[in-house]
Amino acid sequence: MKWIQIGMAGIVLTGFLATAAATEPNVAVVDRHNADVKTIIASKKAIRVEIHSRTGIGRATLRRRGCQWPESLTLRLHLRGLESLQLTSGEHQIRVEAISDRAGEVQLLVEDKAGNALPATSPLRPNVARYDSAGNANPIGYFDVLVPAPLLASNQGRLEIRWIDFFR
Repeated sequence: MKWIQIGMAGIVLTGFLATAAATEPNVAVVDRHNADVKTIIASKKAIRVEIHSRTGIGRATLRRRGCQWPESLTLRLHLRGLESLQLTSGEHQIRVEAISDRAGEVQLLVEDKAGNALPATSPLRPNVARYDSAGNANPIGYFDVLVPAPLLASNQGRLEIRWIDFFR
């Protein structure tokens, strides 16, 4: 196991590599808010980007290195509430509002670029879960958002992310 840490222009990229060979994650974070910390944790098939936002409002761009995105891309948002999350790649854009109940269940409002609600069966609908620091479903902790495959399959080399913490 190997850790890579690179600091540049106020961002910190940390890649956890599950292989013995030292390779870089195939995703880079372009930071637009220096107060936020983004961390990349990578394995061969999956990448998790952890976002800690001090102001509760922020944005970042993920840029793909290489020909394709990983099989799985998860955003871990360390926010108290998810008022809004917007993901844009090419022609696709979705906006997510997450409402958590006390049991940790998350109810989602997901809209497309035109503001139309996406049904639960839509392939553009992300999986969103709320966890505590121990990884248990909990209304206090962080949000894990599995980026929908069509956003990554659009063959765009970048994914724009914007977020607003409900409790900012």
